[in-house]
Amino acid sequence: MIEKKSSADLLRESVIELVSEKPFHKVTVTETARNCRVSIATFYNYYRDIYDLIRDASAAMLHAQLDQRTDQPTLQDIIDDGVAVIELYPDFFCHLLTERGLNNFCDTMHAQLSNALTGYISEHYGIPLTEELRAAVDIYLYGIAGYLRKYLQSGQADTHASLKRRILSCAPLSLQLCL
Repeated sequence: MIEKKSSADLLRESVIELVSEKPFHKVTVTETARNCRVSIATFYNYYRDIYDLIRDASAAMLHAQLDQRTDQPTLQDIIDDGVAVIELYPDFFCHLLTERGLNNFCDTMHAQLSNALTGYISEHYGIPLTEELRAAVDIYLYGIAGYLRKYLQSGQADTHASLKRRILSCAPLSLQLCL
């Protein structure tokens, strides 16, 4: 049976396609909606702006990867799945991570990723939610973003294991026990 896609699914696919082709700052709401044949009003029924759609599309990619797991993922599993998503959509993430200026991807995603990762670490590893934990997670996320930016811009191929190892090595000492 053919599964009908929701407008939100179509918009996510559209923005992934467009950002894979050109820099993020050149992708508009109008272009994204037209690309998947939905109205601009429909876009705004689902999303506040293009950044909201990008956050949703990025999260959906990781969730789709994580949903394939049958067990409770560890932090290493989440990182492994994140690497797999980056490998599946290298041009998309290259354009997002190399964006500079106001409202760039790293800044718009940082709070969401930081809160999710801090909560996950606290819940699964029994580490209290403190400012020190939040700071360590923030440092880790900025380290990962910096490394991925250089990696994706270089255009050099790397093995999955090597890329995962490099991302794990970005972790501050206070987070090493979780990895």
